Amino acid sequence: MTVSGETWTLLTNAVSPVEVELTGVQQFFRARRSQVEGVFDSTEAVTMTIAGPLQTYFNLALAGMPDGIFPPARPKPYFDGTVQWAQFEVPVQIRVRGNSSLQECPFPKLKFKVSREDRAGTPFAEVREIKVGTHCAEGGEGTIGRLPGRAGGLSRGAGVRGHAGVGF
Repeated sequence: MTVSGETWTLLTNAVSPVEVELTGVQQFFRARRSQVEGVFDSTEAVTMTIAGPLQTYFNLALAGMPDGIFPPARPKPYFDGTVQWAQFEVPVQIRVRGNSSLQECPFPKLKFKVSREDRAGTPFAEVREIKVGTHCAEGGEGTIGRLPGRAGGLSRGAGVRGHAGVGF
């Protein structure tokens, strides 16, 4: 049998060591499990430190205010940085993300990705890319109505947990 270019050997009369009841909620199984607790193994907020030339790329992505219906080009390239979480310090590629937050927030949202080689044996072993909702920072101005500072981050976190609680 060939599946996506790989050859598998069929074993007749093989008995699975896992018994699964076929009624009820659909379940998914993984063949392996990381030895380190993963980033998404808990629903609790985590503390991590993201380091890199953030302000340089915040300034690059701002690119001015919208002019009518034509938004300014907002360059948002990836750049080198690190993420420290617990005892792990992992090299990452960071990118500023967002649209309206770039004009309203001195500290806009971020996204980072970890290479396959660098995430092995870390909390990021099962995750390639993470989007980070930031606090926006004090002093953000705009007409959209963001909650500034820590309140904004807390409100977004509560919204995510609320959606998860009702099955979204």
